[in-house]
Amino acid sequence: MDIDPDTLNMSIKDLERKLVIAKKNRKLPKIIIPVHLGGNACDMKSIYKLSKKYKFKILEDASHAVGSYYNGKPVGSCEYSDACIFSFHPVKIITTAEGGAILTNNKDIFKKISSLRNHGIERIRLKKK
Repeated sequence: MDIDPDTLNMSIKDLERKLVIAKKNRKLPKIIIPVHLGGNACDMKSIYKLSKKYKFKILEDASHAVGSYYNGKPVGSCEYSDACIFSFHPVKIITTAEGGAILTNNKDIFKKISSLRNHGIERIRLKKK
């Protein structure tokens, strides 16, 4: 993907052009990861519309957009994405020395990432006799 020279984020025109080609070749992506850069959010509404047309998921990388807003809502609200990630690497805006966070409004994704966080281990309470 190339960037839009005005926003320095993902070019929506370039994305759509590549999706048209991918559809013709029957190689559509399963997921698109728009990266918000320098506090400037990507055009998530347009990417969301394309996701409905071309049937892909959206995972926002908001590591450079902590505290930013898109259409009046905080970046990371997942209004136009399936999930959003924040890195806490030492060179990022917020750090804990390492690690990160993932946000979602989707219950199925939440259950899956919760399971992965715990290495698939589920806590089951046994009834006392």
